[in-house]
Amino acid sequence: MTGAVQPLVKRRDNVSHQVEITHLHFYIRDNYDFTSDAEPLGHWGRDGASRPPSSGKAFVENKSFREWRARHGRGGDFVVFSDVMTKHLKRPLVIFI
Repeated sequence: MTGAVQPLVKRRDNVSHQVEITHLHFYIRDNYDFTSDAEPLGHWGRDGASRPPSSGKAFVENKSFREWRARHGRGGDFVVFSDVMTKHLKRPLVIFI
């Protein structure tokens, strides 16, 4: 959120600040944890991964990646974040706290 906080003169209802929100910000967070067994990860080889089969590459699923990771002590789960999308509010959202 983007906005401003303004202190108010002490009121009987104990409201002490006005918060005005002018923009909202959104992003998507996803994680890949390789937990299901049969999810295909493509065909992997020394020169990288590819979706279609290709010479010198092995078909890899989550289970085979976890086995490789356990044998070699490398690789891991990961988290992916999208870019941030900002939306300007036509009218600010005002909250009294």
